[in-house]
Amino acid sequence: MEYKKLEEFLNYIQPTNYIVKSENYSMDYDVPVLTAGQTFLLGYTNEKNGIYNASKYNPIILFDDFTTAFKWVDFPFKVKSSACKILIPKKNQNIRYVFYAMQKVKIDNSLHKRYWISLFSQKEIKNPSLDKQQEIVSILDKINAIIDADKKQLELLDETVKSRFVEMFENQDFPRYKLCDITYKITDGKHGGCNTVNSSDFYFVGAREIYDNKINYKTAQFITESEFIKDYKRCNLEIGDFIIVNTGATIGKNAIVSDSRATRTLLQKSVAMIKPNKKVLLPIYLKYIYDCHKELYIVDNSSAQPNLLLSKIKATEISVPPIELQNEFASFVKQIDESKFNIQQHLNLMQELLDKKMDEYFGE
Repeated sequence: MEYKKLEEFLNYIQPTNYIVKSENYSMDYDVPVLTAGQTFLLGYTNEKNGIYNASKYNPIILFDDFTTAFKWVDFPFKVKSSACKILIPKKNQNIRYVFYAMQKVKIDNSLHKRYWISLFSQKEIKNPSLDKQQEIVSILDKINAIIDADKKQLELLDETVKSRFVEMFENQDFPRYKLCDITYKITDGKHGGCNTVNSSDFYFVGAREIYDNKINYKTAQFITESEFIKDYKRCNLEIGDFIIVNTGATIGKNAIVSDSRATRTLLQKSVAMIKPNKKVLLPIYLKYIYDCHKELYIVDNSSAQPNLLLSKIKATEISVPPIELQNEFASFVKQIDESKFNIQQHLNLMQELLDKKMDEYFGE
């Protein structure tokens, strides 16, 4: 198999002419302002000059020169800064094939430097015939289309639950209570660090582990039983508790505890725990109160990081419908969750297939 350097497939354009002049973005404007990083879409501008006219027939790859992150772009746009390059195909090159191949390129990008010219563009990828490249692209695009459809279904189901919540509970004359009056305990995790170990049956969980409405134990730290016992009484986590990130950039992310490992889990200070009195307040109702009312994230910005103070959580006043109505909502959520589980299983299978195909086409 012939190999070629990425610079033999792609030219680059400096973004200077396409940098947005004002960061006064608005949803009322038309032109997207992009970054190649995780955020991708920063907002919309009304600036009419200096727009790069990418399209379905003239797509580009937006490459972050400092992080090596990159995005596929097939619509007109502007960029925020010069910390990127606009990659375009050379004559008779399949840019979509190159986009997929770039996802398997690995480099050390830990230094703060520009990478495209000096390093990334020098990496070699397989160079099959153009017909074979198009065949590979067609297969990968079809798999990705199915993955995107599954993700869209999951998003629609999430919106369906929120709509039902609003329909059942918003603008209703239910009694209001402070959270401290209808919960058994509201606290945060351990103040200070823990001595971690390589492996254990006990876990130290922080903000980064609160992901996709659950605790992601794959990234959790391990601690000894003695470390766990020291602070267990402060934050005795159990199934059915509600946890919410109360410090840092992901403030407001939350989950209902459902994993049996929770009883062997110590929370970090960045996560608060609420034990609802389930005779009057179901965890699922509390979750959607927070998910549908972002104004409840009363943030204190006086410290280095934004904080959702425990005192504010305890004093938060919420509308509390009869437990029968909360149970009805919980049953509806359970039905939706069953549908989501089936879609997620299919999504996982398609993701595994995509990973397999990527290794097959672009691996060593």
